[in-house]
Amino acid sequence: TEIVAEERTSVLRETGEAPEEIAPGITADRRVRFGKPVVKGSRIDVATLLGQLAAGDSPRDVAAAYNLPVRAVLNAVSYTHGIVDRESVSAL
Repeated sequence: TEIVAEERTSVLRETGEAPEEIAPGITADRRVRFGKPVVKGSRIDVATLLGQLAAGDSPRDVAAAYNLPVRAVLNAVSYTHGIVDRESVSAL
C-alpha cells in the first residue's frame, strides 16, 4: 500500500488534480497512461491485469506481481464485466 500511496501522490503532483474514479477502484485520466483505465492510485492499467489473468495467472499471483491487493485485481475484472455486459453484437 505504501507504493500505491506514493504513486497517488505522484499523480496528484504531476497533474494537479485527482483522476476520475470511473468504477470502484478504477480511475481514468487522459494524462495517466493515455486515459486508459487504471487501478486507483497507480499507473497499472486494467488491460495489463486482464492479460495476465487470461494467460492463466491467478488473481493472487497477478496482485503479488504488481504489489496490489487482490481486491484491486478483482475490481479490474468487475469493471470489465460491466463493459462487456452492456455490449451487444448483431449478426450480419
